[in-house]
Amino acid sequence: MAHYTRFEIYLPLTYTKIEVDPNSGEELSSRCSLDEALVREFVEEAVKRYGGLTQVNPLASPAFKGFWRSNKDRRRIEIDFLTYLFGLVRIEDAEKARRFFEKWKREFEKEENQEVVLVVHYPVQTIGDFL
Repeated sequence: MAHYTRFEIYLPLTYTKIEVDPNSGEELSSRCSLDEALVREFVEEAVKRYGGLTQVNPLASPAFKGFWRSNKDRRRIEIDFLTYLFGLVRIEDAEKARRFFEKWKREFEKEENQEVVLVVHYPVQTIGDFL
């Protein structure tokens, strides 16, 4: 039995970006899509460090539909369509991997204009060793 930590990062395929017009003060909204180049950069770095990563099929319908309340406007329910990527990391590398995923969480939040990008991690055991 091998011991790993599974890391999952949930990213919006599409989302609404709301900006305030500096002249009128009016809220302007636009639909945006996940930056595939940024995802590719994340995948390449994760594979180089940890040997592999899996993404839900990006060409299929979104894996998840999220409903949540914004910290900025608790009255409005936000909706986004999510994909997720996950990877296993050897248990002895879990702390370094946590810092790696934290860095990428902040990067996706900034570049994708997200209040929060969800990243979870938890211990898993596999039958056999593969990393």
